[in-house]
This record gives sequence, C-alpha cells and structure tokens, in this order.
Amino acid sequence: MNALNDWGRELGDCAILATDGDIPIGAAWYRLYKKDRAIRGYLDGKTPVLVLAVSPEYRYRGVGTALLARLSELAADQGFARLSLMVSMDNPALRLYRAAGFRPHLNTEDSILMVLDLPS
Repeated sequence: MNALNDWGRELGDCAILATDGDIPIGAAWYRLYKKDRAIRGYLDGKTPVLVLAVSPEYRYRGVGTALLARLSELAADQGFARLSLMVSMDNPALRLYRAAGFRPHLNTEDSILMVLDLPS
C-alpha cells in the first residue's frame, strides 16, 4: 500500500513545497488515515498525520519551521483540532517539533508519537 494513493481525493489531503528559486528544498503534508490503513504517526481517524522533509543542505535554516507553521495554519483553517506525527528519538528534528509546540503523546521503544493542538 502506498501511503499517498489517490492523493487529493480524500478530505484532509494537504501538501506544501518549499523552494529556492525553482529548486525544491523541502515539503510537508498531512493526510487523514483509517485505522486499517494507518501509517506511523496515526492517532485516530480525526487527526491528520503530518510528514516533513527538508533537503540536508537546507536544514537549520528555518525551512522546516516555516513549513510546519504554514501547514499548521492550513490544518486549523480546515477545522482540524490537532496534527500528529511520529519521530525517532535520535532524530535531530525532534527539537524542531518541540519548538513548534508538538508534545509527546506515546513513546515506543525508539520513537515518539507527538501531537500538536491547533487553535480553534
């Protein structure tokens, strides 16, 4: 199963791209999943799972922060109460997620399920 099958046809599909001129340097997206087709980061059927990626040479320059801020804004505008994500405990992006307001919800052996409460 591809986690992005039928992209754009489901309520809650949202993606943004960061560029440097016409060079893609980062992307972030969220999607609602059903329990039987869930990916890492799944909390429930009402909470979109967020995924973020930034090209290594553009990390620590505010790209991830900007992507998270804009995607959070869009999710709040769509009426979602929160976003979730899964991050490995040794991933440096953990600091980024904490700074953006994500809080730990569930620790597994090597990862953390995090949740961001959105303004209503």
